[in-house]
Amino acid sequence: RKVGSTQVSLAGITALGGSLQSHGLEVPPVDIAGASTVVDVTATLARASAPDPEPSKMHEAARKAREYLDRNKIQAALNEMFVRMLEKQPQDPLGFMADFLEQQREQADAAQDGCGQERDFSA
Repeated sequence: RKVGSTQVSLAGITALGGSLQSHGLEVPPVDIAGASTVVDVTATLARASAPDPEPSKMHEAARKAREYLDRNKIQAALNEMFVRMLEKQPQDPLGFMADFLEQQREQADAAQDGCGQERDFSA
């Protein structure tokens, strides 16, 4: 009589650094009146190492990129450009984007000229 079952996939366990052993594995018969099953399976998966307390180089680069984008309001400008482009759906989307960015640059230059600041492109 069947009292319960479970299915566990061990596919790829060795690729994850684990191991799999099977000793007296016997596949159960399809019919209920068949012989009982004997199974000896040992599966282990290596524990993941503790995360590095210091951010990785990739995380640090992503943080610096985000700071740059935020400081220069790039994300907001790109969002506005895409919203306007999708509203208008111009025949030449690349030309639309180039014109939009040029207009943004002119507005930024005018704002800085009004403040008496010079733009620094040396960095």
